Amino acid sequence: MKRSSPSTRYRVAVLSRHIAGTGVTTLRPVCLVGSMIADVQGELSETGIPSFRTDVANQASSGGKVTQVAGGVCLNIARALRALGLGPIQLVSAVGPDAAGRLLLETCSEAGICTKGVLTIENGRTATVLCLLNCGGEVVFSLADVSILEDHVTPAMALTFMARCDYSGGIVVTDGDLPSEVLKAVCRRARAEGCTVLFDPATVRKAPRCLECLGDIDFLFPNVDELMEISNAMDANEVRDRSPIPVQSRGRGVPEVFHLCLPAAAAILGRGSGHVVLTAGDHGAGIYCNRGTDLELTYCPALPAPRIASVSGAGDCLVAGFVRGLELGQRKEDALALGVASAWEALQTKSNVPPPPGFDGTRLVANARLLGRHIIIKYIKYTQCKT
Repeated sequence: MKRSSPSTRYRVAVLSRHIAGTGVTTLRPVCLVGSMIADVQGELSETGIPSFRTDVANQASSGGKVTQVAGGVCLNIARALRALGLGPIQLVSAVGPDAAGRLLLETCSEAGICTKGVLTIENGRTATVLCLLNCGGEVVFSLADVSILEDHVTPAMALTFMARCDYSGGIVVTDGDLPSEVLKAVCRRARAEGCTVLFDPATVRKAPRCLECLGDIDFLFPNVDELMEISNAMDANEVRDRSPIPVQSRGRGVPEVFHLCLPAAAAILGRGSGHVVLTAGDHGAGIYCNRGTDLELTYCPALPAPRIASVSGAGDCLVAGFVRGLELGQRKEDALALGVASAWEALQTKSNVPPPPGFDGTRLVANARLLGRHIIIKYIKYTQCKT
């Protein structure tokens, strides 16, 4: 079992003060380049669930509640960072001159997010996602219209609007809603500016868009399905030629899913990505990275499941908590614990990100400290498979 050091306890105390609203500052500039989306969420009522399939077959309505909230990977992360006491936060994205676009810009203004990098595209439709949630907050079905990013945002346009932001030497977060060529240009420019680069795949289908820029990504944040999709898009030999053999470990209890995902994670690291941060829901999260000739797996368990309002936005809050940890100078395992604790908070709200006054700072810090005591680190060797 891993115990927190005095320096860790000091950083946690600093985090507590920051979230409480005192001494809020950024150590490095933070810029997010990617999606801001109007989420239309339909939540089935308990009485509507039993009849849902029949209602669909009969083209009838099911009982429930419909709301519209601000969303999109990068906007969710930006809002969560502000709720965690980090600022200023800069956003590069695109919206249309419509009601949904105005809603997103107003949300940014209220949260204190800088939008000088946001382009309003005439005749464009603001990205919108229609989600159907069950009463447990899980997504049953979604329909996405993100054509404004797919059809209108070019590499030159993205770099032009990034130039309006101060991000040199800072942290740049981007997501899979950007076209592959735009993502490649953004990551290369960020790397050239000496930035730490983070990538969130956004969806399973879009996850492989990062393949051409893995060498410029420091932290890749897939869930299990997204990791497998990236792996499947790679040369099969890159994955098959790695066979994990655990040779040294501290602690026990890493769920099997993290061992099953080792070959895929190792293949991605072999393409040049610095770290793969795998999120696995109630199984917790883990960081894979190369450590000399070995592969290192840092595992953080999940907190006991709360009463879940919605799973939407939880992964984005995990990324935000991780970024907050990096900004505090925490070790990656401490930043991961803060990320997992932040995701746990997000599960209890229906608005993607905890609404004002934001995260419960005292509870968040206590949960991060609790998780930090249960971190498990394993070192794994690889041998070449015979074909």
